[in-house]
Amino acid sequence: MAPRLVYSGCTIRAMKPDVRYCMTSDDFGMCHAGNAAITRSLTAGVVTSTTLVGPCAWALHAMQRLAAHRRGTGRR
Repeated sequence: MAPRLVYSGCTIRAMKPDVRYCMTSDDFGMCHAGNAAITRSLTAGVVTSTTLVGPCAWALHAMQRLAAHRRGTGRR
């Protein structure tokens, strides 16, 4: 029987070790609450990447949160 994981009230079957996934969150920078949720998800390891919406009012705040939590921006 496969091990089971519980997250946010949902039960998920654990994947085989050779299976990989990339969980992306969208609209980082859209609003303060979204920034907080995405930052929390990134630091918890639930989300592995995000997309920043540059023209939004909270984009600078989103970039500051990435820097404060030592997360990269993908820029080289």
